[in-house]
Formats: sequence, C-alpha cells, structure tokens
Amino acid sequence: MSDSPDILSALHLIVKDVLKMAQANGWIIVEDPSKKDLLGQGDCVLYIESGERKTLKSTGEDNLPPRPSDGSVRKTVASGWFDDDLGFPEFAQQPWYALRERIGKVVTLDNSWCPASCRFLFDGLTNCEEFDLLNLDTSKSDSLCGMFRGCSSVKQLLDIDRFNTSLVTDSSYMFLNCLKLRAVSVSGWDTSHIENTEQMLAGCAAYVLADEEQLSFLNRITSTQSRHGVWRKMA
Repeated sequence: MSDSPDILSALHLIVKDVLKMAQANGWIIVEDPSKKDLLGQGDCVLYIESGERKTLKSTGEDNLPPRPSDGSVRKTVASGWFDDDLGFPEFAQQPWYALRERIGKVVTLDNSWCPASCRFLFDGLTNCEEFDLLNLDTSKSDSLCGMFRGCSSVKQLLDIDRFNTSLVTDSSYMFLNCLKLRAVSVSGWDTSHIENTEQMLAGCAAYVLADEEQLSFLNRITSTQSRHGVWRKMA
C-alpha cells in the first residue's frame, strides 16, 4: 500500500524544517519508580547516549533526545544535549548540575559516546550510588580529572577497569571526597602516560585492585594521608 499524499506532504514539511542535523551526545533524566519515596534525593536515573541533534528552522530550537525504553513508563524530568565532548573544565558546568541531588544512577546506553575528555564528568553527584559505564568509550579521552569528585554515595567502581586510558595524562582529583568508596579497580589501565595524579584518592578509603606491573602507579596514588589499603592482584 502506497503512502497517502497527506503523509508524504507532512514528511516533506518536517524535512524542510530541519535547519541542521548532526550526531551529538544527548542526556535525559527520568524518575526511578523504585526510589519514589526518596524525596528528591537520588530518585532519578541519568541516561547518556549519542543521537541525532536537529535544529528546526521554524523555532530555532533543538529536538529533544529520545526517551530510553526498557518496558517501564517513567516521568522525564529534564533532557538536552552536550555542546561538545571536551568535558567540563570548570566546576558546575554539567548541564544536569542543577538536578545533581536527584541523580541516583548513571547509565551510558551505547558505545558510540567517545568523549575527548571525561574531566569533571560526574562531579558533584552526591546521591549517585551506581554508575553503569560499560558503554563509555574512553579511547580518545586525555583526562579523567575530577571525573567522580564528590560522588560521596558510591561504594564501588570496579567496572572502570575496562577504561581505555592509553591517552590519559591527568587523573588528579578523580575520586576526591568519594566518602563511601571502598573498592576501585584500575586493573588493565595503561598508566604509562598518566603524569598528574594529585589527590586522586584524597578523602576516600578505597582499596585499589591493580595488576603487578602497576605497582609504581599504586605507590604514587596511595602515598597521601588518605591511604587506607591496596589490594594488589598478582598474576
């Protein structure tokens, strides 16, 4: 059955209304039904994924990122796009910063998100207990500075051992004041280019899982007063 003239006409108008279109990084915050009683403290999930960002001629505004679908119905709190992939060079520049206290979980939805920097990416998410970053591609990132700074509710970050850190030169303040963090894994990281590790673990008492060849790196990052212990995984 062929498309009706009305449908084709509507599609034509939509296409004509698009001023520009490009692949971009979208973010969306939705309420988490399982945490509806938390009174705005960690009751939402932040999703990040790559998508098509379109600017409409008629309004000059961008379209909104698509809502994540996992079979449940959830209220969208806010959404938008990243302007670039260069991280957030200054405090409080994340587009979701005003809603940071409501974020209890972060999920990256696809592996097409490959930022040039993860600097201060999740800084200040004080009520976030879980980070699902398996789809975050860090192969082009040169900085992890302050990435989880102030994330005072997360207890473990073991999955970040899969980060590709071949270009990373700065991991300073990465876990600064992660007060409840008890275990973090850097096993598998290429630490050969990481020069700045200042206060990487300051303010937290985490055990660090690492490979034998990373012992010199461990000595650098655990040589501060915040040192609690190191779990050294031997081959």
